Amino acid sequence: LIIHGTKDDIVDVIHARHLYDKVRGKAEFFLIEEAGHRLRVEERAMQKAVEWLGKIAFGNHQPAKKMDWRTADR
Repeated sequence: LIIHGTKDDIVDVIHARHLYDKVRGKAEFFLIEEAGHRLRVEERAMQKAVEWLGKIAFGNHQPAKKMDWRTADR
């Protein structure tokens, strides 16, 4: 996941675009209009990060098989 703000005054958005171009197909790119460098205080960035983590963690989640605890070590 690449998240970048359009008003970042530390790292120009072109660097995020170049990084995304290099990994295209292996990452998602999320550009936040009017956001600066400190994305941890940007609610839209945090919402996207949580959404992405949920998709990665649970998107292809298969429920665990029910196991009989009495025979689990056998």
